[in-house]
Amino acid sequence: MAEELITWRGKKARRMRMPLLLAGLLLVGALGAAAQKHYKELTYPPLRDLQVPPVERFELANGLVVYLVEDHTLPEVEGYVRVRTGSRFEPADQVGLASIVGQVMRSGGTATRPGEEINRLLENVGASVETSVGTTVATASMFTLKENLPQVLEILADILENPAFPEDKLELARVQERTAIARRNDDVGQIANREFTKLVYGKESPYARQTEYDTIRNITREDLVAFHGRYFHPNQAILGLWGDFDTAEMRAEVERVFGSWPRGGEEVPPLPEVPQEWAGSINFIPKDDVNQTNVRIGHVGGRFDDPDYFALNVMSEILGSGFSSRLFRHVRSDLGLAYAAFGTWNAAYDYPGVLYLRVDTKSETTVQAIEAVVNEVRRMTQEPVSAEELRMAKEGILNSFVFNFDTTGEVVRRLMIYEYYGYPPDFLERFKSNVEKVTAEDVLWAARRWLRPEDLVILAVGREQDFDQPLSALGNVNTVDISIPPPSSQAAMPAEATPESRARGREVLERAIEGMGGLEALRSLRDVTVLSKVTQVTPQGEFELIVKTHWQPPVKLRQDVVSPFGEVSLGYDGERAWQKSPRGVQELPPQQEERLLAAMRRSPEVLLLEAYEGEREVQYLESETVNGSEADVIAITDESGDTVKLYVEQETGRILKRGFQGWSPFAGPVYEENLYSDFRAVSGLTVPFKQVTFQDGKKASEQTVQSYEVNVGLDPELFSPEVAEP
Repeated sequence: MAEELITWRGKKARRMRMPLLLAGLLLVGALGAAAQKHYKELTYPPLRDLQVPPVERFELANGLVVYLVEDHTLPEVEGYVRVRTGSRFEPADQVGLASIVGQVMRSGGTATRPGEEINRLLENVGASVETSVGTTVATASMFTLKENLPQVLEILADILENPAFPEDKLELARVQERTAIARRNDDVGQIANREFTKLVYGKESPYARQTEYDTIRNITREDLVAFHGRYFHPNQAILGLWGDFDTAEMRAEVERVFGSWPRGGEEVPPLPEVPQEWAGSINFIPKDDVNQTNVRIGHVGGRFDDPDYFALNVMSEILGSGFSSRLFRHVRSDLGLAYAAFGTWNAAYDYPGVLYLRVDTKSETTVQAIEAVVNEVRRMTQEPVSAEELRMAKEGILNSFVFNFDTTGEVVRRLMIYEYYGYPPDFLERFKSNVEKVTAEDVLWAARRWLRPEDLVILAVGREQDFDQPLSALGNVNTVDISIPPPSSQAAMPAEATPESRARGREVLERAIEGMGGLEALRSLRDVTVLSKVTQVTPQGEFELIVKTHWQPPVKLRQDVVSPFGEVSLGYDGERAWQKSPRGVQELPPQQEERLLAAMRRSPEVLLLEAYEGEREVQYLESETVNGSEADVIAITDESGDTVKLYVEQETGRILKRGFQGWSPFAGPVYEENLYSDFRAVSGLTVPFKQVTFQDGKKASEQTVQSYEVNVGLDPELFSPEVAEP
């Protein structure tokens, strides 16, 4: 769901986490007061009427709507801004644009105040200003002590009006987004929620789509500037301020700081549509490294302004939202089928929400648990709820209702939300009286109208071989692919090889072999030991490494790295990949192991020999100038389709450059290019003593060889993680 959805249940749950000692004291007091009484006999006073503080609303000439509320409890002021935009308006080929705008607006600072300067100013006075862009709204917030209000308010206005969007902060945001993409399949619960949302709304829906490497790479600074320029205008914004101030003085201050913000002319685009018709489905995601099944069940939901919403809220409490709900009592407790069983009718303000039911169950009870949840959904449409269920549900909702107005900030933010989405300002006050009116017949009517037990979207994530029954017992099963699409290569892929390109490629290949020292020198290569100094470039800056590499072609490797952060060893002994750090020895995850093996298979020595022996296809592509020298470019491709380009100097046969689709720990998949220079003869081989690496066109590292040894006779045990560096 979009982050701006506000429900009273979330507040209710937070209030339950009281300190243990306080909870115990309250419990003792309650037991003493209610001695000898059954819990059903307890009575409670009626809820007090809501006390909404005086709120002043006005509008500046430029269209900015402002809410002011005085609160002299503490000498501080808080602010909140809502801007009419969101990720649902970003282009499909630039998913992630809105989020990055929200990040870089703040981190990048403004034309007159760099982000680092803003950080120092705010830290010095104990204040904060933050920005973000979510699915349906952009927000900004501020906090300051009363005495620093003018300066902090000016910073907030400057960020909203004049963000600089510097290129380095954009690149840092790209790195963070790519890192999130690379790790998005680490948590099974996040996988289930993400893919369930896509199944309900459709994977291309702006309410469900996700960032990919290509969509992040498509985002430029000009795109950030254009997105901001289209949506961030005062006539599309609402500002709320509350705290220790005089309303008349604050009104004048808002006029001074925000009055010159120029009004914008563009209207917000129409909202994306959500299909109101759908077909039920059974969906499965294989996850063999878990011993339980994460199940999500539901379908498209409704909106807060639907007349049935109040009855649906009560229905939701009875079905799955509370400790006394049917899912909790029957599926979890009575049947013992779930570690967790709950659900809710999630409504949204201006687009349909989702019926969301969750069950985490043992693999061996997967189908049984799914059937039990579906039966509870069906039962909601078949018979009225009991009087006791109705009473407890309404009391649970209403007893948590007061927490929607327990702070001044809650009042202001809620009024702003209602204005933003076009709801009446007293919407929440009406909620209380409407819930009180709900009857068992209303719940049954709403359930029959909105619940579709025969068209539920069902998703199970787990180990199918451990299920009590095949998922196909429930119907046709769709297996969901959650693999992360690699980025499109930035380099043109070679065209289909022709006899001519193969023949010429072979000629260049043989010249490259001679340029490295000749066929016999390559064939006699048994081991290599290299000591290097490496300057690593990261988003946080540069740092120096000392790297010692032991390699037995083609795939035994050990690297010992000394960095400012400690010592780490990495290797592959022919069977397993490992990493050794102060925390001990760990096997590398499969993806990292594959990247390590791919790096060894792409070494020029292996490429040249395997291509010469016919194990890889080689073809000529073109000629190109590299560092002032003319080079012939050949593509060497293995059976998996992995292609490496070698740029072979025409005069000497030396390999001046290598290019391939690689991986960066900071940016995920990248197109990598290695530039080689300072060639020297070592034991019959001609090898480069300097390498500069570029990833997606940006410098990533520079390596200078300190010593290079060939065929020294390495102990095979060296590649075992249990052996320390000699």
